[in-house]
Amino acid sequence: DLNKLISKLKKKDINNRIKISYSYFSKKVLKLTKTIKNEDITGKNNKINDIIQTKEGKLIIGNEDGKIRLYNKENAIEHILSEHKGAVRALCLLEKDRFASGSADKTLKIWCLKENKCLHTIKDHTNAIINLCALPGEKLGSCSFREILIYDERFKEQYRIVEHQNWVRALICLDKERYASCGDDGVVILYDKHWFAFAEITHKK
Repeated sequence: DLNKLISKLKKKDINNRIKISYSYFSKKVLKLTKTIKNEDITGKNNKINDIIQTKEGKLIIGNEDGKIRLYNKENAIEHILSEHKGAVRALCLLEKDRFASGSADKTLKIWCLKENKCLHTIKDHTNAIINLCALPGEKLGSCSFREILIYDERFKEQYRIVEHQNWVRALICLDKERYASCGDDGVVILYDKHWFAFAEITHKK
């Protein structure tokens, strides 16, 4: 009985150290339907660094071996894009049937989903790109060591932001006039619509 299980878990104390609680239990059963494996690669290079889904439900996977694999709805590899010379660390879905990829080879690439080809290769970063974020107005943000680059709708560099003291791990749009980033320096930085840093939140242990 689900209710009895919930009650038991709420009171359970494992090894007198870990308290188990819950916020919500769904009565729906989650079932594994398919496990997707990179069958064509082995060893340490089969590491998956990022994954996104298209509007049609296809999966795009970025790998440590520098390749981008596109899976169809039947979870079979449809295309392999091999233009990066280093590990693909970040993927980002864009408007107009495009997506972006960032790599350890320090390049940012813009791809056409319909034709499965690279439209632009951008070489503005001096370190590996580890995170990408689609921004309002068809803009794009890319994160690297200490810096964030903001590109306009034509993928021309608009802002270069150096506020963090270490790798920038994530960038998000809070609303139309505010943004936030976080990194290995343990700091969350808030920006206004002109990308001026106006506040910092320090992570304390």
